[in-house]
Amino acid sequence: MFKRNGLVILLVFGLVFLASCTRSSVEDPDMTGGAGFRIQVSGTASPSVLYVPEHFPSVYSDITARVLKNDGSPAVNYTVIFQTDMYGYFDNYKISDTRSTDGGGNARIRFFIPPGTRAIGDTRIDIKATVVDDGRNDIPILSEIYDNIPIRIIPYDAPKEMVVVSGSVFACSGSLGLPGVVITFSNGGGLTVSRSSGSYDIYVPWGWTGDIEAELEGFSFTPQTITIVSPLYTDKTGQDFFGTASDSGLVANPSTFEVGVAGATDLEVWVGSVDNVCDITYRVDSGADWIDITSAVNGTTPSIVTFDVIANGTTNSRSGEISIISITAGVISEVIITINQEG
Repeated sequence: MFKRNGLVILLVFGLVFLASCTRSSVEDPDMTGGAGFRIQVSGTASPSVLYVPEHFPSVYSDITARVLKNDGSPAVNYTVIFQTDMYGYFDNYKISDTRSTDGGGNARIRFFIPPGTRAIGDTRIDIKATVVDDGRNDIPILSEIYDNIPIRIIPYDAPKEMVVVSGSVFACSGSLGLPGVVITFSNGGGLTVSRSSGSYDIYVPWGWTGDIEAELEGFSFTPQTITIVSPLYTDKTGQDFFGTASDSGLVANPSTFEVGVAGATDLEVWVGSVDNVCDITYRVDSGADWIDITSAVNGTTPSIVTFDVIANGTTNSRSGEISIISITAGVISEVIITINQEG
């Protein structure tokens, strides 16, 4: 009887103990991927697609592993182990190498595939980025926090994808996008036109090389030509042009004034045939002591310049000049207005 009662007591105690050890609804951290107890590891490859050349020069991808603490702050000076699971190497033909994280928690390494390598079909490889530190060093199998960074490997003779070339066209020293500019690509690349913001992009054949040129009537561009020497196997950004209006000099209307008695007169000044593309700041000077500039002596075109003439106290006619000079950097322009006054 005592034994039976003892067993009942032990059974009840055991059930109470098990109930007290039941897991809460909060999941334990997943230690098999990129998040650990103390840190998180995530990686990227740029580019993430490589066309493997059997006879061409080596191709490469820049690998970045970012290590963050669980509060989101960078994990600085952490050692990251990089490993490749198939062909391809890091520096000095290593299949495993280490780098330390910088102030932003980033560790970087270059992965390359040498010439003579052959890809058998469209293949995926993984670069493993591992940090051996997550606060569980007492359990070695849980001390590795890692991320697998995929790279797609395609044979060099497989059908090639298109790549994108993009950039912007600016006027006014880069402060204004220039729309309607025709961007031409040689060697079968085609052409496109810049948008209202000045930006453009176009698909060109994989491996494209050649010249890029911008054209818009009334403008010259810097650089005149952008030359792509190395074959494009990934997208190319930042191919920018800067346009300058080739006939953006100042114009006055009229260029000759016939004045009689003293009084105020208005003179209109504006930019050439490409009005209002860029502002031009100018200075107005009087070339005669009897011509007085009464309006502001500088401004942006189009604008009105006002001047007064003093009455001619003689019977002889006289002439004087007003000069309007651009003081905008890169715009060399001056217009002379002749003022004739009867005696």
